[in-house]
Amino acid sequence: MGSPQTWTAQSSTTPREPFTVRVTYDRTVDAAYVYFTDPQDRVKSAHTYPCDPVDVDGMINLDFDGQGRLIGVEVLAASSKLPQYLLRSAERLGTEGA
Repeated sequence: MGSPQTWTAQSSTTPREPFTVRVTYDRTVDAAYVYFTDPQDRVKSAHTYPCDPVDVDGMINLDFDGQGRLIGVEVLAASSKLPQYLLRSAERLGTEGA
């Protein structure tokens, strides 16, 4: 099982600070989720905006909270949409390891 990824914020006007982005992946359904919320918070999606599957050759859903902030992205057919290093290091969901 992977652990949350840590990337360095890219900004030319402020010092670089590390931050954590949680990524989960369920190989059995080939779906990944990228969280943009604090891992300690339990934020619920108030609105999901599905991206046009024809334009992106698959399904990508954007989740927003009650204040209209993007809280996460669900990627279906993730193995063809996301970099393999990201999927390898993602937290595993489902029964693939059982």
